[in-house]
Amino acid sequence: MMTCYGAIDTIELAAGESVTIDTGHVVAFDPSTTSQIRKVAGGVIQTLKSGEGYVFDFTGPGWVMTQTRNPSALQAWIRQIMPGETGGA
Repeated sequence: MMTCYGAIDTIELAAGESVTIDTGHVVAFDPSTTSQIRKVAGGVIQTLKSGEGYVFDFTGPGWVMTQTRNPSALQAWIRQIMPGETGGA
């Protein structure tokens, strides 16, 4: 059984085909794919704007399952609207 936040999309990669996906959207991937994680943002401000600032580079053959929504974005939004020290209300 698997759950996610939003809908699940499956990306099929041919041999040698590559895709880059934000880490917050990756649900699962085929063990036959090769993957690498890397930082995409250079500075603190850019990291805050792009979420965690990390992405996965996947290369086929194989599949990658993604979720359409990012749980970290939901968490950040909830913190903004919560009253108290971490929120604005």
